[in-house]
Amino acid sequence: MMACLLLFLRQEVSASDRDKDMIRVSVDYTYYAPPSAGEDEAKVNALKRAKLQAVEDHFGTTVQQNNSTLVIADGNNSDVKFTSQAESEVRGEWVQTIGVPEYKVWYDGGLVVNVRVKGFIRPIDETQTDLDIKVLCNGVSDKFERTEFHDGDDLFVRVTSSVDGFIAVYLSDMNNVYCLLPYPDDDGHASFIRGGVARTLFSYDHNDADESVKQYHLTCEQGVEVNMLYVIFSVKNFDKAVDDMADTLLPRQLPDERFRKWLSSCKRRDRQFQIREFALRSYEKSVIYWK
Repeated sequence: MMACLLLFLRQEVSASDRDKDMIRVSVDYTYYAPPSAGEDEAKVNALKRAKLQAVEDHFGTTVQQNNSTLVIADGNNSDVKFTSQAESEVRGEWVQTIGVPEYKVWYDGGLVVNVRVKGFIRPIDETQTDLDIKVLCNGVSDKFERTEFHDGDDLFVRVTSSVDGFIAVYLSDMNNVYCLLPYPDDDGHASFIRGGVARTLFSYDHNDADESVKQYHLTCEQGVEVNMLYVIFSVKNFDKAVDDMADTLLPRQLPDERFRKWLSSCKRRDRQFQIREFALRSYEKSVIYWK
């Protein structure tokens, strides 16, 4: 009995140490959408900016100034060009959302969205892995990079990491979330990626000796929809979220709420757990299938 009690106490202390630097916040943010944005896209951007504002307000940003001088010599003449570029980096991250964000939408010369959201944030105190991620439509070279899709378009993602690690990819339609990687026939663990080597996902011609690869394309019905693509990376291996096969033509899926709980749990346990979000605008309602 005593051994079990001591083990339980050690686990509690470990969890407390892991979460001690997290801060609970409440954010109220108003977003003025551009004319081209629909309501769904405006809500996505409003929530993203609200989370960023909360992190910046508490932890600030680091601004780096990069200066360079170029001297071009031509015979007896020379031309000096001076350039300066400033880059800012947020010094914290949003870890977990509490409850459901509350939205108010109205028009005031354009679409306006107000969002109220609560959650936990924490400072970033470790150097995260450098990632280069490109979303590609109908081709795998850089010229096909875009986040706008039409009926029948193929979706590819190219990921390059500075170090060895593991990746997973999910697509959300705001109600259901589809697991695109690991593939349905894989063992449920995140997919390995080798550092310094670009990996093209969802392409039969670039399958990296992975025979279980699936190639996805979007089919659309009437309307415009914004889907969120999540590319997830960690230097540590991790398991995918619990999901179900609801349709033989669709990837495995899970409810959006369960997916977000899984994301929060992973981020709390692993500081190297990175999430990159891409808003995919689909002209007409999109459904993702594999070929």
